[in-house]
Amino acid sequence: MYDNFTLTFDFRGRQYLVKRANARFRYERQWTTDTTGTILDVLENEGFYREQDGEKVQLSAEDSAKYANSVNSVAYFIQLPFGLNDGAVHKEYAGQVFIKGKSYYKVKVTFSKEGGGTDFEDTFYYWVEAKGYTVDYIAYYYLTNGGGSRFREAINVREVEGLRVQDYINYTYTGDTVPVADYDRAFEEGRIRELSRILNENVMVKVPRDE
Repeated sequence: MYDNFTLTFDFRGRQYLVKRANARFRYERQWTTDTTGTILDVLENEGFYREQDGEKVQLSAEDSAKYANSVNSVAYFIQLPFGLNDGAVHKEYAGQVFIKGKSYYKVKVTFSKEGGGTDFEDTFYYWVEAKGYTVDYIAYYYLTNGGGSRFREAINVREVEGLRVQDYINYTYTGDTVPVADYDRAFEEGRIRELSRILNENVMVKVPRDE
């Protein structure tokens, strides 16, 4: 992915903006209702803030962290695999497996506390297709909201201005808990169920061009 770009898209009825300029970033989420007016959430290098109809809203530390995590999560997934070479990211080869007849390298990802964000204790697994090196499957364990795990299968893969964009089918386990590292096997054996779909709509990308 480019180091400088602006990405806009709609997700679950809200408008998002992801803007990067080398080390600088700005993520926005905006929506309007009759009861709340226009809400704008902004997460950038300096921190998070919320505006309501153009006026900043005073938030508790708990709410500020919750909304910031929500915005960051959406921005994180649509940018993947961008960011996986950051200094706070620790990657570990976890073997080679087959999913739907294709060979994949399985990579475990953990994060340092320093620079790893508020969710630094989360654990991710990425399945990288052995020939094309695309990230087709993701699993992760999270601690927020009581904790849990998810497995995502990439769908609707397309290129927009040279950037790979993909949606996901979001799965969870059926019955007994599945260890995150074993989601590939559980998926092949049909032991997980579809929970939701992650659909990024009206995707537009702007990339600075050299004159």
